[in-house]
Amino acid sequence: KWSVGLGATLETFFIQPDGYNVGATRLVREPKIEGQRTAFTVALDSIAKEWERLDFIKIDAEGFEPFILDGAIQTIEKFKPVMLIEVVVETLAHLNFTPDDIYSRLRALNYSFEISLRHSYDLLCTPLEGR
Repeated sequence: KWSVGLGATLETFFIQPDGYNVGATRLVREPKIEGQRTAFTVALDSIAKEWERLDFIKIDAEGFEPFILDGAIQTIEKFKPVMLIEVVVETLAHLNFTPDDIYSRLRALNYSFEISLRHSYDLLCTPLEGR
């Protein structure tokens, strides 16, 4: 059985479960316990090449959001989907990211979004140019 998630490239990570919230399970570069399960990441661009349509993307990936955006540049530029992206300062920090790492990627993709001042929030992202 293979565990696969979206990321920037084909890469191997370790699955780090959260004992209190299964939705907070995340991928880490180094195993925390012996025998920890692995997961592979793939770029959305590598699997969406033949797609004819993509209207909406939701990214809630416990700090992996910048990696997912990096692996989806061609797909996002092609389809210009509306996106809902979770931004949590603490989970981004686990991978040495900050919210600015998400904002800068969205600006480069020519997306508008509203920034909340709380530590955890969702960004509703829309393309600046017509769909």
